[in-house]
Amino acid sequence: LNGLLMDRAVRLVTVQGPGGIGKSRLLLALIESFRSAERFPDGMFVISLAEIDDIARASRVIAAKLNVPAGAYSVTQALLKYLAPKKLLLLLDNYEHLSTDVDLIVAILQAAPGVKLLVTSQVRLNVREENLYPLGGLATSGSHGQAPPAAQQLFAQAAKRVRPDFRLAQDMKLVTDICLHLEGLPLAIELAAGWTRLMSCKEIAAEIGRGTDVLTSRLRDLPRRHQSMQALLERTWLLLSEEEQSLTRKLSVFQGGFDLAAACAVVGTKHD
Repeated sequence: LNGLLMDRAVRLVTVQGPGGIGKSRLLLALIESFRSAERFPDGMFVISLAEIDDIARASRVIAAKLNVPAGAYSVTQALLKYLAPKKLLLLLDNYEHLSTDVDLIVAILQAAPGVKLLVTSQVRLNVREENLYPLGGLATSGSHGQAPPAAQQLFAQAAKRVRPDFRLAQDMKLVTDICLHLEGLPLAIELAAGWTRLMSCKEIAAEIGRGTDVLTSRLRDLPRRHQSMQALLERTWLLLSEEEQSLTRKLSVFQGGFDLAAACAVVGTKHD
């Protein structure tokens, strides 16, 4: 990802992945790695759009973050005029709610050749200059004799915050089973590990096997959408169109994935 952003030919990068996969955390880590870089002399700006569902409001939020001076122009025009001579990195976090309206993104790319855009989103933007960086779950397996895989390390870190005497080596098999079941999803792993204060890893694994109800947290500094897997799934569901929701309901009969032919058979579409 660092290499993509340092490539002068790359103007727009979309970090794409499901909710809870760690897109925002990756973005903040990336900013830290750029602190001493001279690549962006006019600065780096992180702007959260998680609660923004209107592109006009998004323009106002971005303009306010950049301290764009008000004038005789509209907010969007003033923003584009301000960005035109700049060499900066603009990081737009949680863009999925605005993904059907990319006019602002395209306008910035056209008006400000020195501006580079890094966007995090659950869905791709589908614009010509987009470079997609798909983000998947953490590794759950590794080579024998090496350090534990990333997913198990994250579980241990989260567990020790609520149970300081937690030892990963003692429960490695159960923790591995939990991480595999959760497909390496960081948010789900942290939510599961939070229960080690009250339950054994065996009990946590059994609860997860019954459903996602156990994957909740009472931490007050977590966004509401990240306080439970149920809330995350409901928020993601609302991003789908009615047609996509209908197709998803039909495809939910599969467990463990499916191929194109099987999917077409279930939804009633011909496949040659």
